[in-house]
Formats: sequence, C-alpha cells, structure tokens
Amino acid sequence: MDSVKLAFSGNGTYDCRSEDGNTKYAIKNTWLKIEELDGSSKAIIKNNLTYTLNIETGAWITSAIREDVAVPGSGIYPKTTLDCQSAEIEEQEFDT
Repeated sequence: MDSVKLAFSGNGTYDCRSEDGNTKYAIKNTWLKIEELDGSSKAIIKNNLTYTLNIETGAWITSAIREDVAVPGSGIYPKTTLDCQSAEIEEQEFDT
C-alpha cells in the first residue's frame, strides 16, 4: 500500500498496473490517465475535470470529476489493488 500512497500523493510520476494487469494508470503529479490495455476505454483526470475518449468517434468528452474518485493528491486511494513504480512519464495526452 505504501507505493500506492506515494503514487497518489500528488507528487511525482508513477506507472501503476491493476492486479490483473489489464488496466494501466499513468500518474504525473496530480494528473491521472487510466486506460484499459485492450483499447476499450481511456480517461484523463486533470484540474478537477475528467476527459473520456469516445473510442467510436475519437472525440474527448469533458465532465466534472466526482468528489469520491481516487485521484492523486485527493487523500482518497483506489479500491483496486495496484502495483505502482516511480517512472519518467511524459504523456502528451495530458495536454488535452
């Protein structure tokens, strides 16, 4: 759990995987990218907004983030078991 707490502290860059290995979380300070590795979904959470990719159209849909969502710096941790490692993450999609 300590690596998850560090990853969700809001400071640093981390690459996390779900326990089953199907979901990847890229964390860059307070920004979070969640993607299903089968290509079925992708979301970016930044600046209290959620950007969700519509796989069919390629368009990003913007919505307000729910208060109960585990995001870096929120003090809320994910319910999914994660394996997190410090990493150099330079995601261009964070510029959404």
